[in-house]
Amino acid sequence: MTQHSQTVGEFLGDSVADTIPQVLMSTAHAQAGRCWNIAISRQHDWLVREAFLRCWTYLALMGEVSRVEATKMLRSFPKDGGLPADSFLWTGWLTAIADLGLDQLVPVVEETIATGQLEMNSLAILSSDIDVFYNDLHEANSVQRTPEEFTKWKLRKRYTPFSEAYEDFFRAARHVISGVNSTAAAGLRAAEDPNVFDSF
Repeated sequence: MTQHSQTVGEFLGDSVADTIPQVLMSTAHAQAGRCWNIAISRQHDWLVREAFLRCWTYLALMGEVSRVEATKMLRSFPKDGGLPADSFLWTGWLTAIADLGLDQLVPVVEETIATGQLEMNSLAILSSDIDVFYNDLHEANSVQRTPEEFTKWKLRKRYTPFSEAYEDFFRAARHVISGVNSTAAAGLRAAEDPNVFDSF
């Protein structure tokens, strides 16, 4: 997943927006810190970083990252992430802020745009994306957080991990690969590793 962006895009297609984050959500319990470290890692492609940022946002929604800590981390993202002004990953940052309802970060967003650190153009962030950001932020802060309403909101926003995928993946890995000294490709070896996040 750390290959050239075009290669990653051709391999993953649209799955990076939904499927891969949902897989990560299923396996990343108690791994919020590692997800964040990959999201801000400059050595990874933006597609990979966005998938892990979305997973981190899900973990924050589920209470694995405190609201105070999430605010602090997202506030520092423009500096820590080292993004080009026209990076598509800015959209992931905006989405995380909006879906977590962190309206106190609106001045940071506006400053990032005003200073040109986040560039508004037809190839990256559009004015319509900013409109979506404000609408999503308002919705996140107004949604009724009863268990039923919160579940419906998460489903619509695709914060829905694959059910019981963690055990399914390990059963599949044991079936396909056996033995400690596996000669399988690295991607398959990762599936049999209970500390899979350590490889990132």
